[in-house]
Amino acid sequence: MAALFIALVIQAQNAEGQDEKPDIEWGTLPTAVSPDTGGSLLASCAASACVAGKASELARRNEAQRIANELRLAVLEEAKEEATRPLPAMKPIGDEPPASPAPSGGRTATFEATAYCDHGTTADGTHTAWGVIAAGPSYAFGTSMYVPGYGSAVVHDRGGAVSDGVIDLWMPTCGEAIQWGRRSVAVTIY
Repeated sequence: MAALFIALVIQAQNAEGQDEKPDIEWGTLPTAVSPDTGGSLLASCAASACVAGKASELARRNEAQRIANELRLAVLEEAKEEATRPLPAMKPIGDEPPASPAPSGGRTATFEATAYCDHGTTADGTHTAWGVIAAGPSYAFGTSMYVPGYGSAVVHDRGGAVSDGVIDLWMPTCGEAIQWGRRSVAVTIY
């Protein structure tokens, strides 16, 4: 009889917070537990149902915590694996012959060339891609340049550390940007 009452209490607890209420038909319960009789049997059943309900709730919380911990562990293991995975071989940058010869004409100026790897939109609204560079405000957006070791480029961006003597070249990966480093280059401006 106590087990039946405990099952009804648990059913009622599971229905809490939901629009539906548990379907309890008093006529199906033994008469000792009906609303008419009350008494100590009902009180003792309620106490044991309370304990069972708290135990059940604790078990549900423990299971939820176990699942959350497994997910956290999986994310950490994936991050560790990614961090220890070797970087893909990078093509050498700088001393290699350019893919295409520098166009003729234009004027030459020496710049400190740095590199960046942010993906997104530039100051003039262009999406970052190979050939997008940042230059100081004396160079209008759309100014074409040829950078030895990088190739043809167009000014589409500005930057806090970019002045008239510095250009910032977009690279597809941060590894390539680090490999480029900071170097002095003779740039042809068109």
